[in-house]
Amino acid sequence: MEKLLLNNKIYNYYEYATEKEFEQVIVENSAQIFGANSIYIDIKKRIGDSIITIPDGYLIDFSFQADPRLYIIENELSSHDPYKHIGSQILKFVHFVQRERGVK
Repeated sequence: MEKLLLNNKIYNYYEYATEKEFEQVIVENSAQIFGANSIYIDIKKRIGDSIITIPDGYLIDFSFQADPRLYIIENELSSHDPYKHIGSQILKFVHFVQRERGVK
């Protein structure tokens, strides 16, 4: 079994049974994962009209006080195919953002 030792604490590998279970852990620990200067918004809202995709959430990062940033968050299990499943979702997000910004 894989283990990680960090700051004298042992962390054991854990494989989530469902993506929903994994997403809940992300929500509960978002400040530790993304930083104290961020807000994780757990909203599954469809984006796009011709190419539809549903992100797992959004992150507003205030680390750059003069230039806060908005990120689209997609939480995925390692068992999902990185090209067919994850890659296609990322391409859909990029397409949506470019369309909204008027980029061709």
